[in-house]
Amino acid sequence: MKSILKYIAFSMVGLWAVTSVHAITITSDFTGAWFQPATVGQGIQLQVLSNGSAGAFWFTFDGNGNQVWALGTGQITGDTLVMEMRTSRGPVFGPNFDPSALQQVPFGTVTMQFDNCENGTLSWTSSDPQFGVGNMPIQRLTSSGDSRCTGSISDNTRQGDPLLDFRVFLDNLGIFPDAQAHADYRQTATRTDFDVELEDLPVDSYTLLVDGVQRGVIEVVTTDFGTRGEIEFSSPQDDNELLLDFDPLGGLVEIAQGDTLIFSGILDPDNAGGGNGGGNGGGSNGAPPFGNSETEVELINTGLDPDASGDVELEQRPDRVEFDVEIEDLDLGIYELWVAGEMRAEIEVIEILGGTEGEVEFRNPVEPGKLPLDFDPIGQPISIEQAGNVFLEVMFPTELGGGDDDNGGPGDDDDDDDNGGSGNGDELEIDVDLTNTGADADASGDAKWEQRTDRTDFSVEAEDLDEGTYNLIVNGVVEAQIEVVAVDGGTEGEVEFRDPPEAGKLPLNFDPRGQLIEIEQGGTIFLMTDFPTEPGNSNGGPGDDDDDDDDNGSPGDDDDDDNGGSGNGDELEIDVDLTNTGADADASGDAKWEQRTDRTDFSVEAEDLDEGTYNLIVNGVVEAQIEVVAVDGGTEGEVEFRDPPEAGKLPLNFDPRGQLIEVEQDGVVYLMVDFPAEP
Repeated sequence: MKSILKYIAFSMVGLWAVTSVHAITITSDFTGAWFQPATVGQGIQLQVLSNGSAGAFWFTFDGNGNQVWALGTGQITGDTLVMEMRTSRGPVFGPNFDPSALQQVPFGTVTMQFDNCENGTLSWTSSDPQFGVGNMPIQRLTSSGDSRCTGSISDNTRQGDPLLDFRVFLDNLGIFPDAQAHADYRQTATRTDFDVELEDLPVDSYTLLVDGVQRGVIEVVTTDFGTRGEIEFSSPQDDNELLLDFDPLGGLVEIAQGDTLIFSGILDPDNAGGGNGGGNGGGSNGAPPFGNSETEVELINTGLDPDASGDVELEQRPDRVEFDVEIEDLDLGIYELWVAGEMRAEIEVIEILGGTEGEVEFRNPVEPGKLPLDFDPIGQPISIEQAGNVFLEVMFPTELGGGDDDNGGPGDDDDDDDNGGSGNGDELEIDVDLTNTGADADASGDAKWEQRTDRTDFSVEAEDLDEGTYNLIVNGVVEAQIEVVAVDGGTEGEVEFRDPPEAGKLPLNFDPRGQLIEIEQGGTIFLMTDFPTEPGNSNGGPGDDDDDDDDNGSPGDDDDDDNGGSGNGDELEIDVDLTNTGADADASGDAKWEQRTDRTDFSVEAEDLDEGTYNLIVNGVVEAQIEVVAVDGGTEGEVEFRDPPEAGKLPLNFDPRGQLIEVEQDGVVYLMVDFPAEP
């Protein structure tokens, strides 16, 4: 799966206590008609513009019953729009219209103030005594077709807008020379996040200003890694975060204490990685600052070479910072490493035992055998290219930290200090791929359970689904929604849970182990899996060393009643249950592969489906039909294959191992499984 971020979270309980200047801000999604139901027949049409201003016309009547249209424009300030309006008179309709006869008469000041996306107040102070001074409540009548109003700045982004994900290091103004500060900004078509983090300042309260306006107070506290403080804004608003009701992009970001400025910088992608960073070096030559974290992400395969893979690792230490890129299983040759649109190095891919490999290493300060690290990859696009073709790519994250082990799963016997597991009974990790039901053939995803001595995390990621909102269903209960958005190379969505709760993650108040997990939208299931209860190969693949015919070969089943099999090298048996997709909740089935020295058999059985004819599909090909008929206690259908052929059985002229098996009727998949390659 792409963008697998490993990190160590530090304790930040009580790290911020802030208030927002406005409850909401007027965005493009406030465009539409507004009216007062008690006085139907008059109203106001609002048009929000892209430059922070808006225009409106108010259609109403004067004291004598004459129609009046007042028009005006004004600047938006948070939840309020103030306009100077005017009325027009003079010309006549039709061919005798004379523009020179137009007279614009000042009407007065009209203010629209909104409580939320549906309600507000219209007030006026008019120079026309027939109107005088007054106000009335208004509510929304119409909206634009693609409106998803939240009253925060993500309303102003749309599909097709560029993805932004970058970090700016703020300039240390010398008050606390060892301190560091950075601002992270991420914008997708449906979401915007803005975070500011402070490090190594004295424990105290500090003010965040954006373009001179106070946006919050950051409490710096003592942690295991020194002193730190953070403030987080999001649009739409996440739990434990502030509503992003202002636009910081391109703005002046400052950290102050009283009248003393401590940090300053412009939040602009062109400044990504900039600033002097403060602290003990690293950032002054363009490299990331020194620190105490490690971040590793996998490169995403674009499909040009399906076997290729790679990873990118950034390691920040108190005396150095290192950046490594490794690629594998590409064709032999020279490839270019591009970071933030610039070619930073060439990587030679050579042949090694079992495949091909290439690597490039950077370091600041530089040392023999490594290139100088004079750029900052944080929040930047990274790609592996050759002759203009992109083979691998990733957007390097802005959230940094974590260890250098392989996600710290059981059996990790390294001795690093990176949250990695020692293999003891207190730590556990389960990571499984989701099964594609066929509703969207390109979709994929995974689910991950990570149990540590001090926390438990569960996350589900979906890729290459159509953009939109999907339900995460665990054991029949909707536990969360996943927003799938466009990213470089496709689409992606993720939801994260943690116990104990942490800012930016949902509370983990359920146990997914042993439960059916589904990704669903509009009643259609796109991805699913029976999440295992223990680590290992959940579908009976390599690494499952039990010898039974358990449900998909889950670890921990140590019985030996496996329907035969002498266990010698010439004999093999695989028996797995089919997964119910939810289209017929009572249905079940199994698939069985039996290899003997003189024959090979494969059979699929379905039970408790409605009577009728169903297709058996293996790897997208209809290999047979299953006739489901009534039997005592329910319904049943079976198809059997054999090689060499035998009377009453179909010829086995395909290999189902490692393939997707489906039981389908009229385009609806009822049962399915990724048939394992080994028992």
